[in-house]
Amino acid sequence: MRKLVFVRTKYFRDFLSTGAFDGIDDDDTVFVGEGAPKPPLSDHPRFARSVDPSSRERANAYSEIRETLLTSYRFKSRTAQVKLRQRPPLERLRATAKAAPGRRQRRIAKLMRDTGVREDLVEVIREVGPDLIITPSSGVDSTEVDVFRAGRAAGIPSLGLMYNWDNLSSKSAFAEPPDYLGVIGHQSAEHAVDIHGIERGRIGVLGSPYIDSHFHHPPFSTGSPFGFRYVLFAGCYQPFDELTALSRLDAVITRESLDLKIVYLPHPRRLPRLQPDFVDEEQLENVIVEPRVRDGYRAGWSAGEQQGSLRTQPLPMAAYPALLENAEFVVCPLSTIMLEAAIFRRRVLTIAYHDGVHKTSPGVAIDYLHFQGVDAVEQFQICRRQEDLQPMFARIASTPDPGVQPPKEQMDYWIYHDERPFSARLAAFLDHIGERQGAAPALVADP
Repeated sequence: MRKLVFVRTKYFRDFLSTGAFDGIDDDDTVFVGEGAPKPPLSDHPRFARSVDPSSRERANAYSEIRETLLTSYRFKSRTAQVKLRQRPPLERLRATAKAAPGRRQRRIAKLMRDTGVREDLVEVIREVGPDLIITPSSGVDSTEVDVFRAGRAAGIPSLGLMYNWDNLSSKSAFAEPPDYLGVIGHQSAEHAVDIHGIERGRIGVLGSPYIDSHFHHPPFSTGSPFGFRYVLFAGCYQPFDELTALSRLDAVITRESLDLKIVYLPHPRRLPRLQPDFVDEEQLENVIVEPRVRDGYRAGWSAGEQQGSLRTQPLPMAAYPALLENAEFVVCPLSTIMLEAAIFRRRVLTIAYHDGVHKTSPGVAIDYLHFQGVDAVEQFQICRRQEDLQPMFARIASTPDPGVQPPKEQMDYWIYHDERPFSARLAAFLDHIGERQGAAPALVADP
């Protein structure tokens, strides 16, 4: 099978650096990027070229389509319902009117006609001559939509790789859907079918490329990155006042004379906060910022990033195993890292309360569809009231940790894994696509 792999810079870390494509990287694979060529993609022996990013006009059109579709999904996705309720009444009324059947289809059809298919992408596809187009996507990307459209115009099927657990229930809506979909777990497969109407047989449950290696990590095989006992506090993408939470935990460590420090790991790409929550280590007795991201974190604030809308260098992926498995436990607002911590047999104090500042703080997000069932995970302690944070922290800190991992079937619901690496599962799914392409029966998923 000849394959064209389109991968943008934002996905290098999660796909190229993890070897996600190693199982399909052969002489019949051609890589294409976006914008100015950058390593490691530009250094790849089968890198062909880069294409221009989609225009702002196209991105705006696709964003409008996505928002309209997400509103229409409110009858299928609890997340869409919750998000719609957070809007002001007049904005909510306009959104629902815009998403009404008939009006919605006419507007989407007009936007698709106005934007048209990108002929430069069709030309690239015809030059490469692939049997399949593959691209990572979170379902919010404009150039990926253009790639799917160009593939359909050229008569070439496409495979979209959705690599996170919330994409399909809270963010994604396809102006042009891919022909096949690779998803992170069985829950995501359900969302693809129930919300997006994709045939179950066109979905491969593949897992997550950047999390997959966690499952193959020998338990407790690393040394601690610190010379003291610590709790990891992992910041979140969604708006949340992390400083107040850290200050409360700092106070309880002092009051209870706990032999602990808190290592704060800010999220590398977080949304703006309504009030600054910069963590000044000099003002907190028992809290430090993770030293490997400290300079970038401080620089982001010093550069005047509005209300802490930080874009900092992420922690190297190779650092996560030691950081997670040597923590006494993990504290985080609702985030994917709670699943990663559970893989490393760590307990998680999950913040799921309103911070009193942000409308979409964890007290709202806990009702999102992809968090359904997290209460049943033994390793997760869900804190739904701010006043419970300190006593729950103290109780976990004083309770022996059994150091067990959630059952495989429980983890597979959110993040699938087996004895093979992600790259092998992807290769197996491509084998099925190659064998079944054009056949009447649907594909067999979960290869």
